[in-house]
Amino acid sequence: GNTMAPHLFLAQKTPIRAEHFERWLGLFTQTLQEGFAGPIAERALERARFMAVIMQSKLKTLGMLAPQQDAPALNGQQTF
Repeated sequence: GNTMAPHLFLAQKTPIRAEHFERWLGLFTQTLQEGFAGPIAERALERARFMAVIMQSKLKTLGMLAPQQDAPALNGQQTF
């Protein structure tokens, strides 16, 4: 199917940021490592990383990838 369609729809409703893709990739990686091993699992992880990069690139090209949010300050102090 068209994996971009739901992302484009969502991006019109709420900001999609690189952090969202990082979070998805982290959850995907954790799930994969908990249940699978070997060359097929490694290939799945490579494809997931590639997919995240491509989707972010397409959203950015379309002006639909929101800028990253600043990290929250700790105890009222700015982080670097």
